[in-house]
Amino acid sequence: MLDALLKKKKKKEPMAKTALMHATNLDWRNFKERFEFLQEKELIAETNEENAKRYNITDKGLGYIIEFKRLRKILA
Repeated sequence: MLDALLKKKKKKEPMAKTALMHATNLDWRNFKERFEFLQEKELIAETNEENAKRYNITDKGLGYIIEFKRLRKILA
């Protein structure tokens, strides 16, 4: 989920919740659980654009991705 938001951040485009769910290929129940977790941990943030909620990865979320990739490289 964070990877999908990261791709959009590089293009400077936040994502709608539905588009994010489709990008993750998760069913609604699993998506909702993970989405709420990411919001609680402040890894994603909500913005309002054109009267619609959009979501983007936060700096904290970017740091998480960098650290995760570093650890994955070490463990591989």
